[in-house]
Amino acid sequence: MIIATTTFKENLETLYNSLERKERELNKVSSISFYCLKENLENKEEIQRFIELLHNEESPNDWRYDIIHSILESLINNYDVNNEEEAQEHIDCISDSLVNVYNYGLAKWLCEDVSRGYFDSSSEISSIYDVNHSESIYGVIMKRQYEEIYTMASKIVDYCS
Repeated sequence: MIIATTTFKENLETLYNSLERKERELNKVSSISFYCLKENLENKEEIQRFIELLHNEESPNDWRYDIIHSILESLINNYDVNNEEEAQEHIDCISDSLVNVYNYGLAKWLCEDVSRGYFDSSSEISSIYDVNHSESIYGVIMKRQYEEIYTMASKIVDYCS
């Protein structure tokens, strides 16, 4: 644990409160909201290093920041966890709820970084979900996206413990 507070829940809240929502203009008529680290944070360098670790060697991107925010929000607000054991009980449900169910969204997610097309052979998720050859490509992408989300959630729980 790098964050210097006393409880697991406080560490989750510190990480959650380190993110802020901003708007990025796409064109003259529309914009998109995204999450990023706040500018004036205590422990900013430490938290930034951890956020980079959660990006799993990808360049910083909106999808990762959004998922990090959603995981933290679920652990704090939806499940009100107080310790690592409680958090571990909910990681599967949280990860499953954050996987995109729309084919277009899954294809877009895969296209944003081609390294997402490969399962991590050391991941416990890879051993649980064997790829069925009759399964659609979107089912496979959903499993891959689940693996990424689950890994990020596990790292957040470990970090805050």
